[in-house]
Amino acid sequence: MPVYFWGWWEIASTIRTGDVVLDLAKPVDYYAFWLSRDAGRAVYHTLFRWLPTILIGVGLFGVRLPAHINRLGWFFLSLALAIWLSFGLRFLYNVAAFWLLDQRGVGALVSITAIFLSGFLVPLNYFPEWARAVIIWLPFAGMLQMPIEVLLGKLHGVALAGALGFQAAWALILLAAGRLLLTMAVRKVIVQGG
Repeated sequence: MPVYFWGWWEIASTIRTGDVVLDLAKPVDYYAFWLSRDAGRAVYHTLFRWLPTILIGVGLFGVRLPAHINRLGWFFLSLALAIWLSFGLRFLYNVAAFWLLDQRGVGALVSITAIFLSGFLVPLNYFPEWARAVIIWLPFAGMLQMPIEVLLGKLHGVALAGALGFQAAWALILLAAGRLLLTMAVRKVIVQGG
């Protein structure tokens, strides 16, 4: 749940109802406003869903925690980047509601793709080598597979730095794409009666 894949239509719903005008009129950055709301949602899910599940797993089933405490720090950094990646994708298909009559089809397509290509259903290591060579360069791997590999200690040194750099690069690319799309949309917004 911290890295949210599906069913998030809050921005699109404000666009469809016209309430987006109120958000755009606020004296805050629109993207930062929604990113901070999503970060709050992710922190809540981490503390009240993920952490209790892990503690139950440790208590009842003897799940081993990482041997090195610094791995948890790298994991939470990777998780934060994964949350930003997830938000970036969701922001893009929500803002598409400025142009589409119903953006849910695009959102469902992106969500299904993210679930399949992030390692959520099948770890990316199980894909054929030729497919994995392509999939690993898409942003979806940074949303789930990479944070899990960091937590499991499969990435060290240069590989760890490369994975974190990959996630950060995609987060910045999605930030730029989201801001560009938003700028294009705001130029076209017409408010009736005001």
